[in-house]
Amino acid sequence: MPVEEYGSHLLTIQFLCTLREVDDGVSFWLFEKEYYYSWKNFSHHLSFNKHLPISFEQACRGFNHHEFWGLISGQVVYGKFAPQRNEIQNPTLRLMHTWMTITLFPRDDDRPVRNDELILLYAMANKIQVSL
Repeated sequence: MPVEEYGSHLLTIQFLCTLREVDDGVSFWLFEKEYYYSWKNFSHHLSFNKHLPISFEQACRGFNHHEFWGLISGQVVYGKFAPQRNEIQNPTLRLMHTWMTITLFPRDDDRPVRNDELILLYAMANKIQVSL
């Protein structure tokens, strides 16, 4: 039986809309109060295993711009190209790109996939083993 909990829905919206990257962590608002957590504390509160540290450098090892784009878009690309979000075939990665362009890298046109965003998508896919 579906249960609608409007309080948690509104808190989730407030959390996601106010989540911002700052210096060495994140900040967000809940119940009209601002919270700040370092990356270490934030990952602990999200229940990531502290014995399995996430290394961005390790997650990005082997990144190849053209190869990864070909893997997630099904396109063969040589030289310069302008990747677009709607070309990403995996819905999870497409949603993550949307989230990144809204929260981390806000801009007027959020459809183009920039290189730094592609690297983050690669790190996510590499770390969580998204089936591509």
